[in-house]
Amino acid sequence: MDGRGQYETGTASSAPSYAKSELARDVVAVARQLDTGAVHLLGHSYGGLIARAAVLDTLGDPSLWASLTLMNFGPGPVSAAQQERLRMLLSGLESMTPAEIWPFIENQESDVAVGVKEFLRRRWLANAPEHLTAAADQMLGETDLTTRLADIDLAKAVVSGSPDATWSPEDVEQMAHRLGADLISLPGGGHSPNVHLPNETAAALVDFWDRCGTAS
Repeated sequence: MDGRGQYETGTASSAPSYAKSELARDVVAVARQLDTGAVHLLGHSYGGLIARAAVLDTLGDPSLWASLTLMNFGPGPVSAAQQERLRMLLSGLESMTPAEIWPFIENQESDVAVGVKEFLRRRWLANAPEHLTAAADQMLGETDLTTRLADIDLAKAVVSGSPDATWSPEDVEQMAHRLGADLISLPGGGHSPNVHLPNETAAALVDFWDRCGTAS
């Protein structure tokens, strides 16, 4: 799902809040609106931050969640190199539009197919600057909540595509161990194994979800 101010969701209202707690409540609301029973929740990168918050805020409510999967998401703040990139983004957003910033983002995506790059461009340009600012701030300031999440009685998996400069694969794998989660390692998957290794990623996820038992 697209969060507030993200791609096809739009800004949602004249003055939407981009607080982590509000975005987590949106995830919970969507899960309830589906009305199909507990769902398998997957959060990728920044989405992992929001998915983790949704599970923690609901204490892992089994009527909502059948499992939680965190894909290329680490236990706390992003790596030092990624922190520098996010600070540059925040500085750029003070005086530049997403369209003006895109060429700098595009240079980071040179190893993806043309069709994927075009999707990334459309998605980036559709993002509200306020959303981008809030997400960057949250990724810079996130704390390690692994211990709290480990106390939640819920099937968990951690997907670690590598190489990844956003969170180190070593930190991601250590988080999986602390959570008692299934670790799905995908060398060559990079930060987005669903893009670079789609078949392998899908097969691993389906295998994990099948082992969690029947759920929507």
